[in-house]
Parts: sequence; structure tokens; C-alpha cells
Amino acid sequence: MKKKLLSVLLALSLMLTLLPAAALAASYSDTAAHWAESSIERWSDYGIIQGNNGAFLPDNNLTRAHMATILAKLLKLPAAESAGFTDVDSAAWYADAVNRCAAAGIMLGNAGKANPNATITRAQAIVMLGRALGITPKANADLSGYEDAAAVPDYAKGYVAAMSEAGIVKGTSATTVSPMASIDRAATVTILDRAIGTYANVDGAEITAADS
Repeated sequence: MKKKLLSVLLALSLMLTLLPAAALAASYSDTAAHWAESSIERWSDYGIIQGNNGAFLPDNNLTRAHMATILAKLLKLPAAESAGFTDVDSAAWYADAVNRCAAAGIMLGNAGKANPNATITRAQAIVMLGRALGITPKANADLSGYEDAAAVPDYAKGYVAAMSEAGIVKGTSATTVSPMASIDRAATVTILDRAIGTYANVDGAEITAADS
């Protein structure tokens, strides 16, 4: 997974540098002067996340299905058989991406359900991104720097610590990580930018964000 992600990020990074300036303008009706405008245009041009009817809706929350779709595209995950989630209809627009992410161990679900239409929390998003990035969660994670550390679910603590340490995920303030808050589309593409900056600088580099 590590080398797969690195090769994908490096290819995307190179591809964007070769695109003419005219091709780097998504021209959404609602992103001009937005704090994440450059990231939004970049990942739209990659084809990883798209707008709808000329708008990107940067401040809209993501669902679990949206996150699965983003990660399936990012990693170019191979086709997979049904994961057997009882709440994922085979005809649903997100079914293919959910099954691919499940097969890759990125989306595990809960009690046989994927909860695809539920708004994804920051903790859930961090865990899915961490798995996709091939990051090892930190053992005995120290989150004492966050005043809301107690709100971080046990399953997410190691990933929150590892990805915070790596600089990929930042808190919602200097002292809060807001694990149960939702994550919006703009924040998600910004995290992808940080992933490139952290891991795609040197071809063949290994991901060493966390201790096992």
C-alpha cells in the first residue's frame, strides 16, 4: 500500500506540473478567494473530487460514501466483489467504491453496515486516510496536547497521533482536534495536499510517520 500510494502521488504531482496553466482552472462559481481554492482546483484537475452543476460546495460535509469514492480514485483501487454490507445496494452510485475500499482494508464498516450516507466524522476520516496512506497508528498515542483528547474514539487515537505528528492532519485550533465534528470538502483536499508534501518529495521514499 505504501509504495502504491507513493507512486500515485508522484504521478499526480508530475502530471500537474506538466499541465498548461489554462488547464488548471476549475472555474467553480463558489471557490473564488476561498482559503482552499488552489487545492480545490488541483484535485479537481486530477479528477479525484468534482463539483456539481458548476459549483464545488467547498464547505459541504462529506459522507462516508464520498470519502470511499475519493480514496478509490486516488489509489486506483482494483475492482472488488461485494463486501456484503447490508446497507449498500449493488445499484448505488457508491457501491463500487465502497467495495473497493473494503477489500483494501480502508473501510471496515460496523456490525455489517457501511453507513454510506452518514456524514463522516473527522475521526473516521483520519482513520480511513491513515489506512489509505499506509500509516502505522502510534502505539500508546499521546494526545495530551489536545484538550478534547478524551473525545477521540479508541480506534482512532493511534491514527490521530501519527497523522498529527506527520503534519498531515491539523487540529481545528491549537488545542482541539474535534474528532466527532464533520469534515468538509475543502478540508479533505487540503489534507491530500499535505500528503503529497510529506510523502511525495523523493521517489521510492518510505512512509515513516509513526512508530509501531
